[in-house]
Amino acid sequence: MRILSLFLRAKSSFIVKTVLLCGFLIFLPLFTAHSQIRLDNWQTYSSLKDIRGAVADSRGRIWAATSGGLFVYTPETGDFQEFRNTNGLLTLDINAIQADTINKKIYLGAVDGTIDIVDEDFQFAHILDIAQSTAITRHQINDILIRDSIAYIAGDFGIAVLNLKQKVFIETIERIGTFQPGISVRKLILINDTLWAGTEEGVGRASLNAKTLRSPESWEVFKKEQGLPDNPVVSIAQIGGVIYAANSGAISRFENGMFVKESVAPEGINSLSAMDSTLYYTDQFNLFKSPDVRISFKEETFGTISGQAVLPSLGSVIVFFKTIGAALIKGSDTTYITPNTPTINEFLQLALDRDGNLWNVSNAKPEIEAFSVLKDGTWEIFNNRNYPVLGTQTFYRVSIGPDGSVWVSGYGSGLGQVKILPDSYEVTKYDTTNTPVRGISINSGYVVMGQTATDNSGTLWAVNRFSPTSQLVARTSQGKFYTYQSSIPATDRNFLAMAIDGSGTKWLGSAEGRGLYWFNENGTLENTSDDREGILTTLNSLPDNTQSSLVIDRNGALWIGTPTGLAVMFNPSAVRDNATPSIRRIIPLIGQSVNDVVVDALNNKWVATRNGVYVLNEDGTEVLTIIKADSLPLADNDVQSIAINNSTGKIYFGTKKGLSTASTLSIMPLSDYAIETFPQPFYPVRDGELTISGLAPDSHVRILTPGGELIRAFDTKGERIVWDGFTSTGTEAPSGVYIISAISRSAGISSAGKLTLVRK
Repeated sequence: MRILSLFLRAKSSFIVKTVLLCGFLIFLPLFTAHSQIRLDNWQTYSSLKDIRGAVADSRGRIWAATSGGLFVYTPETGDFQEFRNTNGLLTLDINAIQADTINKKIYLGAVDGTIDIVDEDFQFAHILDIAQSTAITRHQINDILIRDSIAYIAGDFGIAVLNLKQKVFIETIERIGTFQPGISVRKLILINDTLWAGTEEGVGRASLNAKTLRSPESWEVFKKEQGLPDNPVVSIAQIGGVIYAANSGAISRFENGMFVKESVAPEGINSLSAMDSTLYYTDQFNLFKSPDVRISFKEETFGTISGQAVLPSLGSVIVFFKTIGAALIKGSDTTYITPNTPTINEFLQLALDRDGNLWNVSNAKPEIEAFSVLKDGTWEIFNNRNYPVLGTQTFYRVSIGPDGSVWVSGYGSGLGQVKILPDSYEVTKYDTTNTPVRGISINSGYVVMGQTATDNSGTLWAVNRFSPTSQLVARTSQGKFYTYQSSIPATDRNFLAMAIDGSGTKWLGSAEGRGLYWFNENGTLENTSDDREGILTTLNSLPDNTQSSLVIDRNGALWIGTPTGLAVMFNPSAVRDNATPSIRRIIPLIGQSVNDVVVDALNNKWVATRNGVYVLNEDGTEVLTIIKADSLPLADNDVQSIAINNSTGKIYFGTKKGLSTASTLSIMPLSDYAIETFPQPFYPVRDGELTISGLAPDSHVRILTPGGELIRAFDTKGERIVWDGFTSTGTEAPSGVYIISAISRSAGISSAGKLTLVRK
């Protein structure tokens, strides 16, 4: 077999990565010295419930490939080990898995073409040739077949043949017989020296003794003309050397050069496998065990079935449910495997409550996940199965109310309020049955709510979208509701984002190009005669008449995110005084589609875009850094939402492919000094950096020798800084004891501490 590849490099991109069982990969932190912008301690949260494949290793553990990464389940103990892009994997969306129990390795194939090779002690290696190929448009890997030291990789590009010892691709099979070039190959089976391929156009077979598998003439193909009920093949399997093919609605057996229909599945087949002398297949609700044995699962309890796999070494079948996990079936015993993760990988809007619990809405259906919370390392899923009061509509916005309760905005369901109790949650829904709020024109019971926000008096305000009777809804701390009309036609009341400035003006961002609406009730909830409103547009220097995100910073300025850039309004209260507000566009973000903007403890702006996260200084004149998945373990560059805990500096990036978190130095300063340093003693070569924490606002920090010589100086608005052990001239500070002198320029207080530095 000659070495030849059309779209794979002759030598593979082979990366080895070692991962400890109990820890995360240590990434070099993103660190901008002059601004103290730093990101480290990365972690990823994603759903591990959407299983695409599973195998058993030599120790009897079950490895499951999912849309959010990999998990390993030990049946005897029920323990889970989870792997994502921060502790082993390069990518999250895994589509294929295979076990080599002799060499004790697991092979993973990703949607983006990445191949991961993992040994049973969790050492990871990666092959990137398919993922990095520019000669193919479809990189997804669908199946991996191992024979001795050769791996046959089936994907949406055809078949690639990999020499596992040399880590070199030796053949690329783009055309199988008369099938179209670059056909999607879904399943491979090897019987003796014959390779069978189930594809989107039928079944192909070729002898491994052929001169080259790359030649279309080496392949014989079977389609509808050869007895298949339909050309697209879901999967193939074999029993005793006999090939079976599953199309969407039937299973056929190959005999005498033809396929013969053996069984019909009206609900549609989505998987096929075989163990011993038995075929197993699934539709979206049932597992079938030939001949004609049906194992049914209640959809309202277990969800839709997405597939199954056999685990011969365990004598088990594992059934995959789209949003719940899996059922491990051995004889009459069934064990449910449900990782404690979110249900889906969409993190579209985030909010942190007073206790630092992270809330997320995903725009999913309530029967799957209306919203979720990460509390004490555990995910709680809210849907209308476990909280029937939520109803049947979608919840798609979340914020924290004045009393610390959580408010979720529903598309058709009104408002939901969640109160956190010691051991449970209390959920209340507000709609037309218990408030004066009314819905859309054609159905007053269908209430669409936008973002909520709280004013300085503790009143909660919510956007009432499309309603002909109100534009805004207010709820006082005593629970009384008020509604407010608008001069804008009901069909144009598609406002979603909201922020409230220091003067009590409510700012509403349009979702469909109406402009930036503002409203002020003049502090009188019951008297509507003094209410004022208005609209600002691109004629007032806005980047766009659609606004995706609004936030008030620590100086009272309004930051306006749009699909075409970012702007800042320095004096939003001007509209209340009949003055024209000053709006400035942020030049570095012109043309960027902004999804969200948050303000950290130092008044820096973190801007989520479709092309990563931009971190701006206080007035937006400088880009401090850009965060992208290319160089950091961000789940995806299209960041939908950001939340930051100003007490801890932990930041959350929500994407449609998972949630990424990291630690920052953006921590709210203390009211008085409580200086601490760690680690102590500080070994620069070993430790890298020293952290000085417990700082008061607007600190000028100096590191001095005992004789008063200045070694290094810092200015910070936050609670901590880091020092790398170098002097202000770039030389290494020698071993010794150093004095830390700090003075708060705004509070007029000072403090001191000391540290020990050791050079070896």
